[in-house]
Amino acid sequence: MFVYRACLSVCFNHFILLGLLVKILCKTRAILRKIEKKVCAMRKLLIIQPEPESAALLQRALDERGLTVCQVVPVMPKDDEGAQVIAIMRRDDPSAASATYVIEPPYRFGHLLDVIKNLQDKNDNPLRRVYASCALDTAHCLFFTPDQPDGIRLTEKEKDILLYLSECDPQSPVTKEALLEGVWGFNQNVETHTLETHVYRLRQKIEKNPAKPLFLITKDDGYIFQRD
Repeated sequence: MFVYRACLSVCFNHFILLGLLVKILCKTRAILRKIEKKVCAMRKLLIIQPEPESAALLQRALDERGLTVCQVVPVMPKDDEGAQVIAIMRRDDPSAASATYVIEPPYRFGHLLDVIKNLQDKNDNPLRRVYASCALDTAHCLFFTPDQPDGIRLTEKEKDILLYLSECDPQSPVTKEALLEGVWGFNQNVETHTLETHVYRLRQKIEKNPAKPLFLITKDDGYIFQRD
C-alpha cells in the first residue's frame, strides 16, 4: 500500500510538473510570436501617399525596381508599429506625426529612392545613422545629404565630431571643452584652435553654403549638429 501511494504521489508530481512545463512552453511560444511579428514589421517599409492614384503608380514603379519590401498606401494604417514609414505630405499634416521620414511634394523620384536606400541600410547596418535631413556612415566615414547621395568622405576625426554631437541634444550646444575631451580624450597638448580648424574644414565639406550652415552650427557657447 505504501509503495502504491508513493507511486501515485510521484505520478501526481510529474503531472503537475508537466502542466507547468506546458504553460511555460505556451507562454514562450506566444512571446516568440510577438517578437517575430515585431521583427517582420521592422523589415516593412510603408510609404504614405495621400492620393490613391499616385499611390498605385508609385507602387508599380517601386515593384519594377524590385523594391517589394515597400508598401504604398494612401492612409496611415493603425497596425504600423515597428514599421519604417515615409510620408509624402506636408509636415503640418497630423497623420504624418509617426513617420520616420517626411517628404514634401513636389519631390524627385530619385530622392525617394535615396531615402529608401538609407532606411534599408539603417536596418542592415547599425553603424549607419539615418536622420531626417542627412545620414552618417560611421563604418566608412561618409556623410550623406540629399544633394550628395553618394556620400562625402570624412576623416576619422571629422566623423568622430559628428558622431559625438549626434549623441547630444541638438537643442543644447556642446561646449568646445566637452567636444575636445569627447573626441580627443584628455590631452593637454590639444588646443581649442585644433578643434576650430577641424570644424572649419568639416563645414567646408558637408555644407552647401558654409557661411550659412544647416548641419554643423556654431553657437555662442558651443556647437550643435542639426540633423532633423
